[in-house]
Amino acid sequence: SGVRGHDLDGAAVMENNVECFVTLLDVLKNYKDTKLVYGSSAGVYGSSSPLPFSPSHHEIQPDTIEGLSKRTAELLAQGYCKEYGLMQVGLRFFTVYGPW
Repeated sequence: SGVRGHDLDGAAVMENNVECFVTLLDVLKNYKDTKLVYGSSAGVYGSSSPLPFSPSHHEIQPDTIEGLSKRTAELLAQGYCKEYGLMQVGLRFFTVYGPW
């Protein structure tokens, strides 16, 4: 599921999915009453995760740049929310449009 890895520029993916997300988190930490709802990707599971996928599966190992960047963003959200007392929900989308 998700964006195909061979079509991606790794630096651009990390900038869009991680650096921009950190910028958002840095702003939100000043607004304690804000609830963060963000989109992640089923790509965080990688191809070796057991089926069916489960949010409670603790050995998540993405195997694409896109999946790694989305997992990084999830972990950053968890850290910021714990450190700054924010609330968050991350949604792991599977393919929501396109030919796949």
